[in-house]
Amino acid sequence: MQALKSILDFFTSTPKHVWQELVLDVLVIPGVVIVYRSIWKTYTDTRPLFILFSGIRKSKKEILIYLSQLSAFSPATRSKIPNANFSADYPDPQPTNRNNLSQSFYSNIDPLWSEGDGRCAADILNILGRLGRKEGYRIANTINDWNETFNPKFSIGFNPKTKDLIANCEPIDFNIPQDYGFIKLRGHHSSFTIQGKEDMGIIQKTFLKDANTPIFILAGFGVSGNILNRHAIELGKLFRNKSFCVVFKTDLSKGKDYYVMKAVYPNPTNLRKAIYFVTYFKWRKRNLFPIGDQL
Repeated sequence: MQALKSILDFFTSTPKHVWQELVLDVLVIPGVVIVYRSIWKTYTDTRPLFILFSGIRKSKKEILIYLSQLSAFSPATRSKIPNANFSADYPDPQPTNRNNLSQSFYSNIDPLWSEGDGRCAADILNILGRLGRKEGYRIANTINDWNETFNPKFSIGFNPKTKDLIANCEPIDFNIPQDYGFIKLRGHHSSFTIQGKEDMGIIQKTFLKDANTPIFILAGFGVSGNILNRHAIELGKLFRNKSFCVVFKTDLSKGKDYYVMKAVYPNPTNLRKAIYFVTYFKWRKRNLFPIGDQL
């Protein structure tokens, strides 16, 4: 009660303009600053993301996600094995063998996905969720959806649809020889070589020829989706809704999520460099941007 009386005495006995200024200084101004910072952070965090995927977010067509759909195969006959059986190992400790493994058997479940493709698809779904896209997307069926030309697409790995998109999209800023020994990226004089357990991966945003349909090609041990998800805001800041290509290195011996970004193409425009100079300088220090314009 004494505390309440003191508060009432302050507001009744103190001149009105004094306590109004106090309230303004202590509560209103800091509150406005906090709200402004929150709004600005939300704006800067989401706007580049929305612009990068604007063709995905605003599309009225279904977003299709292509991956390698695999069936059991006989090397002897070079044909699919009908009604193939598959097994899944799981720990089943026994009194005499704590490391014992048992198996569950399955049939008629192909086509299957690789674990890497599945993880990449999950990252793509995460991106769609961040965009607020709650419906209007699905995992494509390679055969049934082959001719769905004008739908925005994500294509995972060098599956048959990825190869078809490479032939029908522009720009394609990378080149991979048939032996998959190295990747050449436009604007970078050196090649990126695959050695041992390492693999090189790419993220290419491109567009269907003679159309504005956005296409994302992602390849590299399933980690490419994670990289796109993690660096989407930075890529949006530097490239807006334009095309770009990222080359990165992975190494299975260092974990499923390990990667090192090796190169990015093209150079951002001078305006993007000026507006987001911190992001640009951070990547420039790592020599990610091109020094020429050859492929």
